[in-house]
Amino acid sequence: SATPLGLVGLQVWRGALLMSDFLFSKESLLPPQLISKEMSVLELGCGTGFVGIVAGRFWNHIVLTDFDHDVLRLANRNVILNQDHIEGSVVVRELDITKQLPWEQPSSSESDPGHECEWQWNDTDKRMFENDVKLILVADFLYDDHVTSAFVEHLP
Repeated sequence: SATPLGLVGLQVWRGALLMSDFLFSKESLLPPQLISKEMSVLELGCGTGFVGIVAGRFWNHIVLTDFDHDVLRLANRNVILNQDHIEGSVVVRELDITKQLPWEQPSSSESDPGHECEWQWNDTDKRMFENDVKLILVADFLYDDHVTSAFVEHLP
């Protein structure tokens, strides 16, 4: 087993360290249209939130996503603890790539209020994803065959 932890998202993996190092070098590695500070960024499988916190130093709006509520709580706690190092807005949202994607679901005004939670996507998040996300960060996300299959099915 790669980890003694029951939830793989509760630890920082090497891919997160490599992705963060890449982000610190982004000006020399990314095309100019992806360097704009005004851009919105989505991170899939945020785990501890490490990569998203680093991304928050470079872009104005970051959405960190994962599917487990314990992992989301940890990521949110780490965002709060590192707020002094974040220049943009970083929010934590639930996303399970193996289910219906949040932006494919009815607007929150049409949803069942009994199913709302703090990690739920709101209409602003959905509009931001549809209109403003130009970069999706993925580090250590495709570790399981069913997740990989679901991810590929959602590619345009």
